[in-house]
Amino acid sequence: MKVMVVEPFSFDDAQHVADHLKNRKPVVVNFENCDKEVAKRMIDFISGTTYALAGSIQKIGNNIFLCAPNNVDVTYSPHEEGSDKEFLPWNK
Repeated sequence: MKVMVVEPFSFDDAQHVADHLKNRKPVVVNFENCDKEVAKRMIDFISGTTYALAGSIQKIGNNIFLCAPNNVDVTYSPHEEGSDKEFLPWNK
């Protein structure tokens, strides 16, 4: 399973996350280098999107969230080795 990785720079990037979720692709969102106000607004938007799609969102690290659409089972374990998950960076 391919998991998209998004490092947002502005609130406009929230739509990219929503598009991936609507296309049934899980997304890891890293807010590490994002403005705090933008991150707060995006988390609200992404939470609403995942709720509307009956998906899930979980915090997997400091400023890092894993979002998955409905019927896509993605779990995170910091001790998981040999995973078949493939992380793809998203670039503007």
